[in-house]
Amino acid sequence: MHVICSFAAILLSVSSICSTIADVESGAINGLSSKHSLTHQEFSKILLRSIDDEITLQHFTVNYSGRNLEGTDTGRDEIWNGVLQHGWDTIEYSTNGRLLRSENASTYFSPFDSSSLSNKHPFLLCSSYPVPSGYLRLQRILLAFNTTIDMSQTVYNAEESSCFIIVSSSHVLERAFELSQQHMGNEVSDLLKNVTFGPLVDVLKLAAGTPSMILNDEDWQEPVLNMYSSLRNGKDRISPKPGAQRKWKRSLMIDLIPGSHLALKLVNGSVHSIARDVVDFVEAMANASKTAQDANREHSNLRSLGVGTSSNGIMSLRQAFSLTSATSSPGKTTKMILRSNDDTNVWSNALIGGFESRHGCQNMFDLIEIRPRGSLDDSAPVIGFELLLNAPEVTDDKRRHVADSSALNKQCALSLIMGLSVHPMVQTVEVSPKIELAMAEGASNPQWITQSSRVNSRPFFDKGLDGRGQIVAVADGGLDRDNCYFRDVNEDASMESIFGSSWNLTRRKIVNYDDSFADRKEIPMGHGTHVSGIVAGRKSFNGVDEATGYADGVAPGSKIAFFDMEIEDGGIQDPGVSRLFSSFYNSGKGAKIMNASWGRGYNGVYSAFCRDYDSMLSTKYSDVLLVVSAGNTGVGGHASSIQNPADCKNSLGVGASLSYGNDIRSREKGIEYLADYSSRGPTFDGRMKPDIVAPGHFILAPNADPSRFGECDGSAQPDVKSSLSAGKGARYVSGTSMSSPVVAGSASIVRQYFEEGWCTEDWCCGAKGCGTSINPSGSLLKAILLNGAQPLHGGVQGVPDGIVFQDDPIYEYDNIQGAGRVNLLNSLPLTGENNIQMMIVNDKGIIDGAKDEYNFQVDLSNGCNSEVQVTLVWYDPPGAVGCTNCVMNDLDLYMENIDGSEILYPNGLFQRDKKNTVERIRTQVSEGLQFRVVVHARNFATSFQRYSLAVSGCLAEADDNNSRSTSSSSENNPGTQVQSARSASNDEELLIHYTSHDCEFSQLFELEITTGEAGSTTKWDLLGSSPDNTSTVIAYGPKSSSFENNAKYYFSVCLDPQRYIFRIREKNEGSFRVSFGGTIMVDSERMQDMDTNVTFRFKVNANGHEYIKRAGQVRDLDGESI
Repeated sequence: MHVICSFAAILLSVSSICSTIADVESGAINGLSSKHSLTHQEFSKILLRSIDDEITLQHFTVNYSGRNLEGTDTGRDEIWNGVLQHGWDTIEYSTNGRLLRSENASTYFSPFDSSSLSNKHPFLLCSSYPVPSGYLRLQRILLAFNTTIDMSQTVYNAEESSCFIIVSSSHVLERAFELSQQHMGNEVSDLLKNVTFGPLVDVLKLAAGTPSMILNDEDWQEPVLNMYSSLRNGKDRISPKPGAQRKWKRSLMIDLIPGSHLALKLVNGSVHSIARDVVDFVEAMANASKTAQDANREHSNLRSLGVGTSSNGIMSLRQAFSLTSATSSPGKTTKMILRSNDDTNVWSNALIGGFESRHGCQNMFDLIEIRPRGSLDDSAPVIGFELLLNAPEVTDDKRRHVADSSALNKQCALSLIMGLSVHPMVQTVEVSPKIELAMAEGASNPQWITQSSRVNSRPFFDKGLDGRGQIVAVADGGLDRDNCYFRDVNEDASMESIFGSSWNLTRRKIVNYDDSFADRKEIPMGHGTHVSGIVAGRKSFNGVDEATGYADGVAPGSKIAFFDMEIEDGGIQDPGVSRLFSSFYNSGKGAKIMNASWGRGYNGVYSAFCRDYDSMLSTKYSDVLLVVSAGNTGVGGHASSIQNPADCKNSLGVGASLSYGNDIRSREKGIEYLADYSSRGPTFDGRMKPDIVAPGHFILAPNADPSRFGECDGSAQPDVKSSLSAGKGARYVSGTSMSSPVVAGSASIVRQYFEEGWCTEDWCCGAKGCGTSINPSGSLLKAILLNGAQPLHGGVQGVPDGIVFQDDPIYEYDNIQGAGRVNLLNSLPLTGENNIQMMIVNDKGIIDGAKDEYNFQVDLSNGCNSEVQVTLVWYDPPGAVGCTNCVMNDLDLYMENIDGSEILYPNGLFQRDKKNTVERIRTQVSEGLQFRVVVHARNFATSFQRYSLAVSGCLAEADDNNSRSTSSSSENNPGTQVQSARSASNDEELLIHYTSHDCEFSQLFELEITTGEAGSTTKWDLLGSSPDNTSTVIAYGPKSSSFENNAKYYFSVCLDPQRYIFRIREKNEGSFRVSFGGTIMVDSERMQDMDTNVTFRFKVNANGHEYIKRAGQVRDLDGESI
């Protein structure tokens, strides 16, 4: 019997939640079929989760009505459906008021029982409803299920379908489907026909490979402990190794479900308080598990069924977790999901050696630290927390039980993960890999390589562009502050003015040293000193007078804000994304570029850390550029070896190329070759990484020597062929750790260029002061660097052995070099040095479905290169952990001749790019060519997105005397956009969009038009009506007469509070439907008397309420005259 949970039955808060196929096929449950149930095949295309490992490895058997279905497709389906059924039973259990809770959890259940989350549960819901974007699908889902955008999260967004986490109550969902059955053929009914869904149950919250990340981590217990295993009892036994426990730390990343912030606001709670209560909840469950197991030791038959509660009624974790529960629901024994071999049962063994053991993992709970992620005051959408697992003070073998009950016991850590996953407000749980430094082993060569690629040519330095006036943040393991490349006058006297949260902008180099997380110490040959020097080092023996040094940085005029991440030699630790950004940003007065020469290995899978970084950059810190080393795990052509956070959507991931002259060894081929260790893409969801490359192999950098004061480079020209050392204060180092600060320094020069007025608001004029000072967004800096990058023409070289693995040219966009190597002279106009012209768009807003167009004409008369380069970059909202399609707001870039004779697509493709948030076109053009660059908001998960654009080449004004966008901003209201879009092709929207940045659903006006047989459509207009009865046209259509026959077109607009008039000027073939705030104003198919010149008047109040009437009526819905 194939067990499923039918759609209607799932929504009922009654005892009979799930049914069998036979029940459904007989029409027993409101006539709904199993097609609405989310399948494992569909789920695996959306998110990468631990359930995939379980089903693929077939560790389970399913015992149902005495039949064993191990190893069959039916058996795998049974595992999936059994897990879902467990989720539905849990929903029933909690809806009936039996959600078992911690006695210590005082605040958690206050928000959960509040009006915002009372009896509500998270569902994973997918819709293929035929509308142009995920945002429009979501609006309809929210309306149908009577919930708000705050209670939802998009986890997958493609043109054909979108998937969301929706938090809603059972009775609301039930009512929606009852109404859809009663009113077949309406929009809600049509919407629900295209819906599949399932509960967000425990194992669906666990990131893929969760058990193996702990069990296969050889350093999980070393160097603190020597571990030996006893598989016979399914438990890791451990013995102590004293002296290193302070260095051991692991962490878990937890995301909370949508709507958690609303619950917290209702009770004036904090992220920390809810995290504390989640941990208390799990600890109470651990105690219940121990109590139940104590009882099971006396009644062994109960253990085989997994039945167990403590004396106070709290459910044991074995019973609560789907893959260890032996029953389909609490108190029932109808179905059992069992491991095929108990000795290899990862989850069951975790409980036996963890929560169910006599120690109950108590020491682990005692030592847990909580680090909130996001806050109620943040605009960032990610709300969650990080749990830091610490090692106990173990000094001798007699105290082995202390370590046994701590997080050093892998089974305790796994038990904790299981407990977190069953908590109803937890969305995902992820194990964090250790941070690794991207360092495999002078700076003068990287300077000219990145500025011009011409030997010893530094045209930006010649123009005074060396990063002065800029602050670059470096987060790393310590900085030797008295090295001659950082030394300041009166070093001791002024030093205290930079520690912690103190800033001293008068200092020569280091203006802030945040030691609040670590110890302000550096180790010999320390990584942080190398990295900081490559960014901005500048030689000075006395801290005042500067001189050119062999190890000068790429931006020697810049200053450093340093965040110390290491205590002594214990390895760098993660302070948390929010703390890191808050520190270096300093409320907008600090650094706007951050370098991170470290990362974690996720094999390109989108992680909770990426959610945090992408969230921060797309909201609060949009003017920050995050530059990250790609990692050193590319040896052997290892695909998807890109490390985190270089693999995030909004970071700039940097690979390592070779250097030149004294900075290469005899068999190394130089700047056109990539170092073989440089990590590669693509990411798991198919995005191109790394983004860019720069010299990283054998870079001469400042060297830390804490035993000396004022150490510096020697007097002789350094040469890596003879020695890695250059005096006591400089040294050759290698890795993407070194290429990343090269790019960060280059970005500092670009930022100086914009702030010093080398550009107007939209054109760069190439001379200091020729334009106006601009605060460039991080996405614009990223676009500029990528736009001018030049592809390497060599190959991949094994270093230091000199083997060439790929001597044929490597190509841009190949997931080896990305856009190519940094070249500033090809990126920015510089009078007297190049002849390029550049148009820029800095962090411009666009709404879902709109298009921006920019028209150009090619002018080669000044002898410039005939290549045109166009790069689009946007900071995308965060995706879901383990997403398979991580781009939420899909913008499309293409370039077309004005006469329509040719269309070019980005990133070397012959079609739209649906995967990347970076899109570039490079092409050769001819004299006089007129072309158009188009940015199309093709498919958004939200209503609004900002982007930056760089267009460079031999450009002149177009024939219409303006290279313009079809979008223009309202000067009076920066939150408002007027979007004018052509209707020149069949898949484009109808004319004009008018939007506010943050649109309430109650202000959303939507028009859906179906054309007739001849492609004709109704003529209409939307006007704003002022108190003096004058009217302003907001939108109208259609302008074009060439639409596809019998096709649907959409128009959506967010309306500000005022009066409006919608008019039908001419009713042609086809039909139309107008809705406002989810209410249908008019449906032409249901109005037989529909004639031309019909008018509807409505008003939007400041509180979002709307009033609607048809011409001829004199009162609104509340009887008020309007």
